[in-house]
Amino acid sequence: MADGDIALLETSAVIDLCFWDEKTASKVKSALEATGANGVVTPYVLFELARSLLHYLILFHAKCRDLDTLSDVIAFAERLFMKKYYQGAVLKALEVFVASADKNFQLNGEQQMSALRAFLRLNIRRGWQSARRMNDEGLNSILCRDLPDPVYTKDGAYSHDLPKSDCGRRDNCGLRPYFALNKSHFEAVRNGLRQLAKRDTETEARIKSLRLLYKVDNRDFIADDCYRCGDAIICHEAIGLKALITKNIRHIGPIGQILGVNVVECR
Repeated sequence: MADGDIALLETSAVIDLCFWDEKTASKVKSALEATGANGVVTPYVLFELARSLLHYLILFHAKCRDLDTLSDVIAFAERLFMKKYYQGAVLKALEVFVASADKNFQLNGEQQMSALRAFLRLNIRRGWQSARRMNDEGLNSILCRDLPDPVYTKDGAYSHDLPKSDCGRRDNCGLRPYFALNKSHFEAVRNGLRQLAKRDTETEARIKSLRLLYKVDNRDFIADDCYRCGDAIICHEAIGLKALITKNIRHIGPIGQILGVNVVECR
């Protein structure tokens, strides 16, 4: 498949396409149809997906074993206000569950919770497998690792052996050489972000981490610097492709403009 026939899906777009309902997924499908390209993901996107939404859904599924009613679930979600990404995943899962399962509200509390756990279990398995099927190993200049699938254990919970403890070792992936090879590009991204009139906390952290990653090419690095630069890395992976599909236009848009990437927003 030629690069001109490929559109890279950024993590937010993969989430909406693979994990939620058809109404949510249709926005990503429409964006893809507008480009006329085939949607793919990179191993780096899969790793970002695994350590974000997939991780939160696995945590939420496990937590639901200790909750008795949907009221308990809502109270739990409200307590997550200091963990906005986890809370966002929980609330979106509840939104999709409620919208797709009106009949569940004719059930008692225990039956409703059983239905919710089944819904989460199915979404974890199907969503992850759908995302994996879109993986293009040919777009792996970073040499990001292949990941295991979540495993449903005998005690009714998911286990996912995500090898985050190795993140940051220079010999564990190709991130350091990738940044060294493309130093001028990442310098341009950093300088461009510094020129933005309004920079949120996430952008400020990205500006700092970009420099730390391209400054030295033969040392271990802090894993969080890789994570903070995720938007810039994914944008860079999309150079030469037909488009980068995203829901996160606020952060991806400026980076794509700097790198000359055709960024298409899911609307």
